[in-house]
Amino acid sequence: MREGRGWDTDIECLRTFIAAAAKENFRAASEALFISQPTVSVHVRQLEEELGVALFERRGRSVRLSAAGRRFLREAKHIVDVHDDNVQQFRSWLQGYTSTLTLGVSPLIAASVLPRIVAKFSVAHPEVELRIRIMESFEIEDALSDLVIDVGLSRTAARQRDIAATSLYDDRIVCVVPTADVDIDGPAASLAELLDTHKVLTHNHPGYWDDLLAQLRRVAPHMSTMMVTQVHITKRFIEEGLGISFLPASTIVRERMEGRLASVPAPGVHLPVAQTFLMTRTSVSPAVVQFVTFVERLKATL
Repeated sequence: MREGRGWDTDIECLRTFIAAAAKENFRAASEALFISQPTVSVHVRQLEEELGVALFERRGRSVRLSAAGRRFLREAKHIVDVHDDNVQQFRSWLQGYTSTLTLGVSPLIAASVLPRIVAKFSVAHPEVELRIRIMESFEIEDALSDLVIDVGLSRTAARQRDIAATSLYDDRIVCVVPTADVDIDGPAASLAELLDTHKVLTHNHPGYWDDLLAQLRRVAPHMSTMMVTQVHITKRFIEEGLGISFLPASTIVRERMEGRLASVPAPGVHLPVAQTFLMTRTSVSPAVVQFVTFVERLKATL
């Protein structure tokens, strides 16, 4: 970059260029970056003067990348990524960390056992910086293969050959209802009655719903359903009396203790078991081995 200008200024010019390329509009880029529109124009002009090419083709208020701009965009993103990674590594070193571990975790696991794992591991290994990325189970394998994460905690089994997976624990599925539907002094409603009088909130877990629904329809052929793909939303819907569902027992521990949700028997239905898998690439770093070994020792208490 041009001699005499600071590295920070150059990085900001690159960030501005990347935003302008994404928005194809300098005003939209300025709003996204919280800077003025003239500043966007200045940053882009500085880059164009240094490179000796036009990075954009101007078309009224909008802009489009030139051929040179499209080629340079890859370089700009790489430079910014390397810079940000180096800064983050240095900040981690200042905090006393000697290694970093990025975990990809499904929302179900993040809301249940993950806090316990993180708390215990951080005490045992304060030199390891943990970074948590919440993602759906089906995304975790690809994130491992693409080196986005180092370890995955998923609710679905591994499919790819280069991914190693071990089962951590089994989580029994329970029928979850509003506490108002559990009459301690009166007779309990049958499963058929519950299914006939409540919507069944479905597909909040990636693994078991198709087979379970087939069983439930044999009990209550005319039951109605509503797809709600997130467990935490499903729980709120149940609390508000909008339906019932079948969830891993670990996901409603707090709500049961606080009297906000209840679980009831489901006779005649073979309730599945949800598994949790710890996934890694087949070639791993020492920090990954350290984490896997720790969690393997801890899994009996999960």
